[in-house]
Amino acid sequence: MAKVSLVLDTRENSRKSDGTYPISLNVYHKKTRFITLGYSTSILGWDDSNCKLRKSVACIKGLRCDEIDQELDDKLYQAKKLIRELGKSINLITVSGLVDLIKDNWDDSIKSEIKKKVENNISLQEWGKVLIERKENADDPGTAAWYANGITALENYQDVTTIKLYEITLTYLKNFEAHHSGNGNTKNTISIYLRAIRAIYNSAIEEDQFVPLKNPFDSYKIPKVKRTKKRARTKENINISGI
Repeated sequence: MAKVSLVLDTRENSRKSDGTYPISLNVYHKKTRFITLGYSTSILGWDDSNCKLRKSVACIKGLRCDEIDQELDDKLYQAKKLIRELGKSINLITVSGLVDLIKDNWDDSIKSEIKKKVENNISLQEWGKVLIERKENADDPGTAAWYANGITALENYQDVTTIKLYEITLTYLKNFEAHHSGNGNTKNTISIYLRAIRAIYNSAIEEDQFVPLKNPFDSYKIPKVKRTKKRARTKENINISGI
């Protein structure tokens, strides 16, 4: 049975000039082949037991660990899915043929993803403007300002004026939260921003303006707002205040 796994290819002839090794897909089908995946790290930078980058080492060098790990996981998943779909017919091809099929499958997936992104090219600002104007016309300036503040927070986070809805991923949201937490903003403030963004994002989906590959808000938990408790007045306080 064919098997695939993510590995750090530590063969001596694979070592790069900077001392790192390529992260590869190990394809075993009677023989072993390696498909390099475009990233490399040191032996200490690879978590072999969990098949992912070791953030404490790799990310010091500026690698986008979460995004890279997600990309690697996606490629591994696609390769495993292909093997399952081939079934017994996999015995009719060599390991080199299997490698070619895996690469072709990746290329098709990339083309499909790019096509979906092009077709879903609406930005947060574009749809946010629609909702803001709608709320202003409905004499609801509070909600309009809430939307606008959320958009501004994301613009300031990346110092950009346009954010495509497909760019808002789970990793993006976690990084946004970490950025604001690191700058001393409260969970309440972060929650207000993110709930506004979620409202705009989901509204675009509901009104058929945007079709996400995956809705990040399905798995991302927005920080909970801490409400200030009202102090109860005791009978003694009431009596004293009435004297």
